[in-house]
Amino acid sequence: MFFRRLGFEPTIVPGLSSSISGPLLANIPLTHRGIASQFLVCTGTGSNDTIPEMPTYVAYRTTVFLMALHRLEALIQDLIRAGYPEQLPVAIVERASAKDQRCVNATIGTIVQVVKEVGYRPPGILIAGWACDALAQDRDQLEGLTGSEI
Repeated sequence: MFFRRLGFEPTIVPGLSSSISGPLLANIPLTHRGIASQFLVCTGTGSNDTIPEMPTYVAYRTTVFLMALHRLEALIQDLIRAGYPEQLPVAIVERASAKDQRCVNATIGTIVQVVKEVGYRPPGILIAGWACDALAQDRDQLEGLTGSEI
């Protein structure tokens, strides 16, 4: 809308949303049999920097928050008030697909402190749900192996 007001018609190039590609590039399946049968994508910041209504907690859902990390502490408080358990795994995927991509793993109860310790490098997305740990054992086993060993 901004560009249209200036007289430009943007060209839309179809592709995968960061809400789907970011988790996959961090080895986090949005759905995983027996763990998560659905996923929800929502904004962490409403129009004019308002706070959007938080989705209620559903144990078998993975929730991806876009544009939310600048207000991480308030978002986490909102999620806890909405019924998200403090032990629920979360991940922040920063700079998905870039060579300096990073995934920060924690829980609802610890993510704010973890980000204070390691810092934050935008852009990034917040993923909340049990699927964040679905492949954690595989990640741990693969860490340090060379390509020929995998």
